[in-house]
Amino acid sequence: MRYNLISIAAFTATMLVVSTASAQVTASARGPAAAQERRADMREKLKAMTPEERKVAIAAAKEKREAHNANLTDAQKAWQKSLNGEQKTTHAAVKAGTLTKETAAQQLKAWRAANPRPSGAGKQN
Repeated sequence: MRYNLISIAAFTATMLVVSTASAQVTASARGPAAAQERRADMREKLKAMTPEERKVAIAAAKEKREAHNANLTDAQKAWQKSLNGEQKTTHAAVKAGTLTKETAAQQLKAWRAANPRPSGAGKQN
């Protein structure tokens, strides 16, 4: 029991430091490449975690995502729903073999260009 509490406390402290450090990154440093790096780093961290730590990390991420989604405007929610539908359709086509990953990525990029994300910075008016 004590080991689990220490592990959870260490993980929480690590996540706090990581989230604080990532919040300090300037907007110019953020972008697709930086996002891919952050996802790759998180995947590596998840692989190194014990099953209990992984569950805690996933639950925390889900909580954070739900809190973010609660602050979206109706236009942003509709846009996200459309994007999710487009991604599911494209993913199904890749799995079926009718699209390559590269073509699917280009199609999603074109969809995003044709359908820009509504502004509002995630806050309800």
